[in-house]
Amino acid sequence: MKKYIPFIIAFLLIFYILPFASASDIIVLALIPALLLIAAVVFGGLFGFSLLLAIICIVCALPLILTFGLIFFVYIIMYFVVTIIGNLLGLLFRKKA
Repeated sequence: MKKYIPFIIAFLLIFYILPFASASDIIVLALIPALLLIAAVVFGGLFGFSLLLAIICIVCALPLILTFGLIFFVYIIMYFVVTIIGNLLGLLFRKKA
């Protein structure tokens, strides 16, 4: 479980600090999936594939539904898919032991 802690912190920063740091909603909507993809690729390269990482991503993003409404659920599904794709791409960078 220790290996997930840096990624949980990264997800929380991405979801709750980044939107306040940027003035443009379009930049935020494009940047969040890109950052999630990068984080998932790094995790996949270091630790291999984990469905739990995508679930953690969703859990971190769920409180945003209270702010943005149920329409944000579509984005959460997109974040789940992006995280899984990034995690699978990270397997390409994983060193064979």
